[in-house]
Amino acid sequence: MRKLRLAGVLTAIALVVGLLVAPATVAAQGVTVISGDVTFNGVNADAGTSVRAVDADGSVVAETTTGLAGFNPQQYRMDVTFGAGSALIGATLDLQVKSGETWVPAAGAVTVTFGSNVVITQDIETNSSAPVVGVGAAGPAGPAGADGADGAAGAVGPGGPPGPRGPAGADGAAGATGAAGAKGSTGAAGAPGAAGATGATGPAGANGANGADGANGSNGDDASSTLALIALIIAIVAAVAAGANVLMGQKK
Repeated sequence: MRKLRLAGVLTAIALVVGLLVAPATVAAQGVTVISGDVTFNGVNADAGTSVRAVDADGSVVAETTTGLAGFNPQQYRMDVTFGAGSALIGATLDLQVKSGETWVPAAGAVTVTFGSNVVITQDIETNSSAPVVGVGAAGPAGPAGADGADGAAGAVGPGGPPGPRGPAGADGAAGATGAAGAKGSTGAAGAPGAAGATGATGPAGANGANGADGANGSNGDDASSTLALIALIIAIVAAVAAGANVLMGQKK
């Protein structure tokens, strides 16, 4: 039991010591950032231009390229990690870019003084021509992406010339009878037609019914007196006429 207790105490002590030493170890390390823009004769560098930091012995301390994710095409950034007591603290570093196969500018032209856990901003200007950033071979095509949403309909373009006339289609079904139109005005009366031919004599009508009996005639004496008076008048007229003829004959 005593041995187990002793072992537990020693383990606890080791853990405490480890916890105390770990922050000291972390504190002994640091990161300094060096960043800026690269130009060639006043022209911004293309993305992919190589950049490096070199110490006095010619050793490359850090190297990167311009236009990394989140940066402009001509912008570079180098994160330099150093340990406790590093010789970099306070050292002068040359900053150079690659033009073709040559690193420019010459040593001592563009420098920075390295500090501990700081951000150093330094642009790199060179009189050399801008390098041609090579393009690597194209990789295999990636899988097709999902179809995007349909765009808005474009404006209607001008109509083209009429196309050739197609064959006549089949007759359609007869439509329904339309409503009757309004009655037109009465026309002028036509000229009278020619008289038609006389029609055939129609069949004789049936005998009419017998008429009513006439009134009774005058008595015989009355009739004779009337007739005698008429005869006398006629005789007188005849005599007058005869006398007139005689007189007219004598005058002639």
